[in-house]
Amino acid sequence: MSGFFFCLKLCNVDDLAAYSGRGGKVLPTGNGVTTGERIVNTTRGTVVGDSIRSARNPWTRFIGLLGRGGLAEGTGLHIVPCSSVHMFFMRFALDIVYLDSALRVVKTVERLEPWRLSAGRGAHSTLELPVGTVQRTGTRPGDQFEITSYKE
Repeated sequence: MSGFFFCLKLCNVDDLAAYSGRGGKVLPTGNGVTTGERIVNTTRGTVVGDSIRSARNPWTRFIGLLGRGGLAEGTGLHIVPCSSVHMFFMRFALDIVYLDSALRVVKTVERLEPWRLSAGRGAHSTLELPVGTVQRTGTRPGDQFEITSYKE
């Protein structure tokens, strides 16, 4: 049985909708407290996103951005730990930024289309961002990022 259908049996549909971004709810962290992140490319002096969600437990990493129709500028998902992404069942393309444990960019992928795979050798975490973010911010491998977390 696939993991997706297995999860549907273990939780109610409202919980699944909350985790997938439907119904105006946010992605929770492992302790149930919702957090957001403001991520800045300090090398370029640009704001990558000011409303980035964090996926740090198995459930939020599994669900990711499934069920969404797109991302607005300034939003995204920071997946920790993560060194590869898949775009199975996604409905829109993403820009991907792979970060090492010191928040230095190890790889960028612009416009990763649905049904594709990508990996970042040496990555500790991954940012899934709206298409155009990498170009808009001038992000390149070697850039240093800074993350400020906040509770909503």
